[in-house]
Order: sequence, then C-alpha cells, then structure tokens
Amino acid sequence: MEESDYYDVIAAAAEKLLADGNRVSVRNVRDVLGGGNPNKITPLLAAWKAGKPPAKAPEISLDPRIPKILAEQIQEAVTAATMEANTALADCQADLALSVADGAAATTALEKLQSEFVEATAMIQRQTGQIMELKIERDKVNYEAAERINIAEQAAADEIKTAKDIAEGAINTVKAELAAESKARETAQLALAKAEIQLQSLPQLAKEIADLKMMLDKERLAKIAAEQAAAVNEASKAALAQNVIELNKLLAKSEKKAEKLEDQVEAMHVQIQKFLEEKLKKTVVIKPLVKASTSDQSRIS
Repeated sequence: MEESDYYDVIAAAAEKLLADGNRVSVRNVRDVLGGGNPNKITPLLAAWKAGKPPAKAPEISLDPRIPKILAEQIQEAVTAATMEANTALADCQADLALSVADGAAATTALEKLQSEFVEATAMIQRQTGQIMELKIERDKVNYEAAERINIAEQAAADEIKTAKDIAEGAINTVKAELAAESKARETAQLALAKAEIQLQSLPQLAKEIADLKMMLDKERLAKIAAEQAAAVNEASKAALAQNVIELNKLLAKSEKKAEKLEDQVEAMHVQIQKFLEEKLKKTVVIKPLVKASTSDQSRIS
C-alpha cells in the first residue's frame, strides 16, 4: 500500500475516534485498524493532527467586572490549554511507550533471528565439514577398492598363467610319455615277435624233452638190465661196469640237457608274462593321465 493511501486510512480511523468522542492516539488507531506498525502510524497521525485547526480559545466577553472575570477566563483558558497539552503529552507518551515496546519486541525478534542465523551458519559449516570428510572417505574407499581390484586381477592373471604353464608341462609330459610308450610298444612288439618265434619252437623243445625222457627211461632200463646181467655173469662184470659208467654219464648229460631246455621254456614263459603285465600297467596309467591333461587343457581354454 502506498504512503498516501495509508495516510487516508490513518486519517479515517482518527476521524472516527474523534467523532465517537474517544481520544486520538496511536494505540486507539491500531485498535480501530486491527493492528499496524506504530513506527508508520506515528508520523502519519502526527501529520493528521498538524492539519487539524487548533482548538478555539474561549471568547472573553466584556463584563463590568472585567478584572475578576478576565482573570477567571484566563485561568480557565490556561487550565483548558494545560489539560489539552497534558492530554497530548499523555498520547505522545503512550505512543512512545508503544513504539518502544514494539521496538524492544522487534529487537528481541531480530536478536533471535540473528542467533538462529548464527546457529544455522555454524550447522552449515559443520555439515560442510562432514560432507568434505565423507567425500575424502569416499575417495579413499574408491582408491582402496581400485587397488584391491588391480591386485585381484593380477593374482587371477598369475594363477591363469601358472595353470597354463602347469597344463602345458603336463601336456608335454604326456606327449613324452606317449612317445616313450610308443617306443616301448614298438620294443614290446619286437620282443613279442621274438617270443612268438620262441613259442613256435616250444613244441620242438617239448618233443626233444620227451625224447630225452624216453631215452633216459631206456637208459635206466638198460642200467637195470645191465646190473641184473652183472649179477648173473661175473665174467662180464667189468664190461658191464664200464657200460654202467657210460650210461650214467649219458644219463647225467641227458638230464642236464633236459633241465636246460626246461629252464629255457620257463624263462620264456616268465619273460612273456612280465612283458604282458608291464604293457597292461602302462596302458592303465597313461590313459587316465591323458584324460586328465585333456580336461585341464579344456578348462584353461
């Protein structure tokens, strides 16, 4: 609201008070208006009062008793002026007290606002410090997380490289074992071929052993017959003794030959059995190793 319009409002309130026979004061004007700032009402009300015509002094009528009446009238005028002045002073004092009270309230409110502003500023500063600390902590956590990720990635890369090296070593070992197995297989095949040749000759050896046994049996019979003949014919004892010696030598030689042939056959059987067992053992060991290495290589890939 403009100041001229507000003056009209103040003037209207003052006129109403005056018409109702009430004292025109800042407090009463505020009561009529239902509120208002005394600091704004006071100068406008003073301007309204200044614009009002001064109260007329009582007319002094001529009276024969002029001195006495004049004195009385002057006294009455002084009393009226004094009362009006006292009323105006009381209004001013009341207005001043109201302004002072409102000013004190405004000062208190201002001080409260200033205190709240200081507290809010301090709170903002504390929160700003906390935010800075949180940012520093966040940057620290991010840095540590990045470091841990780098370490984990490096460790994973090292583990993958180690696993690849192990797998490659295992593959090379398996390849070497397969090459050795292939060579051993070739050697075994040669040995098997030789063994088969020797086995093919076993029937002949068995026949020779059987023949030697028959010969031994015959020589034993001849020895028995010779011994019997020696008992009957003392004259041919020496010749029979010599025959017995020769027969014994022949028998010992035949037995040694038969034992040698039997040892050869037994050695061939043992060699063939050992070869077959080694071949079976290598086959069982190599196959799982090849399978495991292939599985490890698949996982690494």
